[in-house]
Amino acid sequence: MPKHHRTATCPPWCVMGHGVHGGEEDNVHVSEQLSVRNTFLRLAATVDPATGHMEGPYLLVGSEEYTMDELDQLLDTLGQLRAAAADGGMGRSQRAERLISS
Repeated sequence: MPKHHRTATCPPWCVMGHGVHGGEEDNVHVSEQLSVRNTFLRLAATVDPATGHMEGPYLLVGSEEYTMDELDQLLDTLGQLRAAAADGGMGRSQRAERLISS
């Protein structure tokens, strides 16, 4: 990971080179990019330099953006699907039904 200038509000996962961009872009924090089947994933957040208030982090999956609560729901649902596949069944749980219908 290349060395970069860290701001006082920089999250520990941020790999953005701060001080390179001016204005609002310098308040954006992004993680290292990972990929699964040619889909890129990373964390992103913005921090107001005056107040220190962070918006995010969000998980970026391709062009989709997930809050941490949505990520928890996604991981729970994927875990249920994985467990159903391991058990040889694909019945939907009540929680999966709620998530699908919402």
